[in-house]
Amino acid sequence: MPHSETHTLILPHATAYNADYAQSAISQIHQALELPKDTSVAQGLYDLAEKNGAKMALKEFGFKEEDLMKATEIACKAA
Repeated sequence: MPHSETHTLILPHATAYNADYAQSAISQIHQALELPKDTSVAQGLYDLAEKNGAKMALKEFGFKEEDLMKATEIACKAA
């Protein structure tokens, strides 16, 4: 998996997951992106990446559903 493209894909999801624990940062990003009040930062990041032509699905990188458990094992060992 390409490094920066993977981060682009994962960032909105990681942001949504961690939003409750980083409210100050989320607020600053919301303001910097000039998002409408009812748009989450995670959605704003997703929309921005998609608007700029980023691949926003793992399958677009050749990642297969059957690879998910192996990737999970690797990620958990690295932590």
